[in-house]
Amino acid sequence: MNSLLQLFFQRRGYTAEFLQDIENDEHDDLKSIHELCDALHVIHTERKRIVILPDFDTDGIMSGVLGFAGMCELGFNVSLYRPNPNDGYGFTPDTIDIICKQYPDTQAIITCDNGVTCDEGVEYAQQHGIKMFVTDHHQQQNDPVADIVVDPCRLDETYKNKSICGAFVLWQVLHTYANKYADSLAQENIQRLRVFAGIATIGDLMSLRYENRSLVREAYQTCQQLISTPSQYLSSIHCHSSQYKTAFTGLLAMLQTFERNGKLRDIEDINAEFFGFVISPTLNSVKRMDQITDIAFAVFFMQPQDNNAQQLYQLNTQRKTKVANTLTQIQHSEQPYAPYIYISPASPSIAGLLATQFMSKTQYPTLVLSKFGNGELRGSGRSPHWFNSIEEINNAGFYAAGHQGAYGVRLQSEEELQPLYEFLKKRVTKELADNPDINKPKPADICISTQEQVGDCNIDMNLFVDFLHELANYEPFGVDFEKPEIELRFNCDDAQWVAIGQQQQHIRCILPQKFVMLAWNSAEHLQEWSNAKAIAARGHLSLNTFGGVESAQFICESVQVLQS
Repeated sequence: MNSLLQLFFQRRGYTAEFLQDIENDEHDDLKSIHELCDALHVIHTERKRIVILPDFDTDGIMSGVLGFAGMCELGFNVSLYRPNPNDGYGFTPDTIDIICKQYPDTQAIITCDNGVTCDEGVEYAQQHGIKMFVTDHHQQQNDPVADIVVDPCRLDETYKNKSICGAFVLWQVLHTYANKYADSLAQENIQRLRVFAGIATIGDLMSLRYENRSLVREAYQTCQQLISTPSQYLSSIHCHSSQYKTAFTGLLAMLQTFERNGKLRDIEDINAEFFGFVISPTLNSVKRMDQITDIAFAVFFMQPQDNNAQQLYQLNTQRKTKVANTLTQIQHSEQPYAPYIYISPASPSIAGLLATQFMSKTQYPTLVLSKFGNGELRGSGRSPHWFNSIEEINNAGFYAAGHQGAYGVRLQSEEELQPLYEFLKKRVTKELADNPDINKPKPADICISTQEQVGDCNIDMNLFVDFLHELANYEPFGVDFEKPEIELRFNCDDAQWVAIGQQQQHIRCILPQKFVMLAWNSAEHLQEWSNAKAIAARGHLSLNTFGGVESAQFICESVQVLQS
C-alpha cells in the first residue's frame, strides 16, 4: 500500500474492518413499504390518477424525475406536480387546491422528499377524498396522519441507516413494487433509475456509508457511460413508456451542456464531487432564483431538451452573480446583529449560501434573514458541528426547522431580532469559553513540505501520483467519509506566482519539481501571499494529465501566512 495512503488510514483510524463494513449495502425493508406497494397496485389496477408531489431542491427534483419516469414505466395513470419554491417547503391546503385544479380526477397523491411534517395539507387532501401516501426522509415529529408513511426517520422505524435521501426512499418503493407486480423489463428499468437517487444522495449531503456508497458509485458510472457512448447507451434502453427514456436523454442533455461550457472535460471528472459541485448547484438554482420547477423538469421531460438544459445552466450562472452582488450589499450595509444574524436585501432563496459564506469565516452559527411585508423575517441558518441550532433556537422560543447544519428560520417580527441575537451571543460565548479549542482546525491528514525534515514528506511527484491512483479505489468520498485533507508548507521564495483565468481571478503557484498549487478565485490575495516568507495551505491533491503525462497538483482551499 502507498505510504501516504497508509498514513491517511492510520490517522483517521480506518481499519480494514471499518473499510469493509462501510461497503456493506445490505439493508432491511423500510416499514410499510409493502403496504404502500399493495395500495399503489389498487390505484394501478383501477386506473386512478395519482399525482407525484416532490420538493424543489436537488433531492426533490431527482425524486420527481425518477418517480414520474418510473411510474410511467410501471403503467400508472400518473402526473407530476411541479412545485413553486416561493410557496415554501412542504405543502399546504393551497397546494392541494392547485393540484386538484390542474388534475381534477386526482384520487391519490404520493409525496417525495417532503410530507412527513405537512399534516394540515395531508388532512385537507383526505377531506377531499384523496389518498395520501408519504415518502420522505425527514424526521417525523408526531403520529402520522397520512394513509401510509414510508420514511427512515419515522418514529417507529428500525431501518439502520437514517441518512438516505428522499429520492432513494421513493426508488426503494418503486423497486419493491416492480419486483412484486411488474415484468422483468420494468424491473430492469426501475433498477436503472438509481442514477437519479445517487445524484440526490450527494446533493442532499447524505452519509457516504453503507448502501449509499454503491448507490453513488453506480450513479457516476452510469453518467460516465451515458456521456462517453450516448447512442449505444440510449439504444440499449427498451421500455414500455416514452417518458422513461426521455429522463435519460434529459440527463444526457444536461451532461453535454456541462461539457460544452467547460465544466466537464473528461469522463473521469464525473464523480461524487461533480454531483456536489456542478450538478447539484445547477438544479438548486431553480429555488435560489425563485423559479417554478418547470425549468428543471423540462430538461428531463420536454423538448427541446438541449435548449432546456442550457437555460438551466444559464440560470445557475445568474445565481452566482446574484449571490456575489447580495454578499457585497450585506458587507457594505449596517448589520447590528452581526456576526450571528444578517439582514439580506434579497429573497430568502439564497440565504443559505450567504450564511455558509459568513459562517466559514467566523465558525459561529449564522442566520441570514429577509424582511416580508407582513412583518415576518424568513431565511436560512448554517451552524458549526458543535452547535445544535434547531434544538437551541426552538428551545429559546423561536422557530427553526430542517437539518442540524442547514435549516430554515422564521421570526414573527423584527422585535424578535434583538432577543434572538442576545441568545445566540450568550450561548456561543459560553460554549467558546468552556471549550476554547472547539473551532481549532483539526490537524491535516498529511503534511507536505518543501523543507527537509518538516512534515510527513517532501515533494515527490511519483509518490503523489501513486497515492491518487490507490486512493481512487476507495471512492466515493463525502459526508462521513471525507477525502484526505492535505497541508502544504513552503517558503514563498521558492515559488513562482501568477494570476490566471479570463478575469485573472485565480492563482497558480509553481513550486520546486514543477509542483503546482492552484487557488481558485483568490487573486485578491496574490500580493499578500507572494510577499510572505512562508505559507501553510490546506486543500487536496488531484491528478492532472497533459500530453499523456500524469502529474499531481495541489488544489488550495485555505491559506495561513506563517511568516509575513
